Amino acid sequence: MINEQVFKGNWTEIRGRVKEKWGSLTDDDLVLAEGNLDQLIGIVERRTGESRERIEHVLDQITGDYASHMDQIRRQAGDAASSAREYAEQATEAARQQYEQLQRQFQEQYGQLSQNVQARYSEAEACVRRNPVESICVAFGAGLLAGVVAGLAFRPSKS
Repeated sequence: MINEQVFKGNWTEIRGRVKEKWGSLTDDDLVLAEGNLDQLIGIVERRTGESRERIEHVLDQITGDYASHMDQIRRQAGDAASSAREYAEQATEAARQQYEQLQRQFQEQYGQLSQNVQARYSEAEACVRRNPVESICVAFGAGLLAGVVAGLAFRPSKS
């Protein structure tokens, strides 16, 4: 039996196959039928004289072809989606592994540097605690020297 839903849903494609099979049909006949199965069968009966059973059989074959094509397309789309999902999972895993490797390399390279900086900071802090007056004098002298150098560097030139 003809699948009416497939027939209506694929009318544009089926229309071309119907026209191929029954060349005596005009475009006006097909416009008149416009996806209505009973109307199409009636028009074909009048134009060709073929029996309703024979027409339904041919239409079964035509719509069956489309249904099987649609099933094949659905399967292919499902396979493609599955492949894409698998590829995405593999790419995600590869990216995660790369990130972890880079993170380990960063920690190896800069972890020791960070420890050295922290150790030098602790030494400087201990020195300031041991010699607070001297530290203030050194800081004041360094600030004064920096101010003089900056003043000379940015002084307007006399032209």
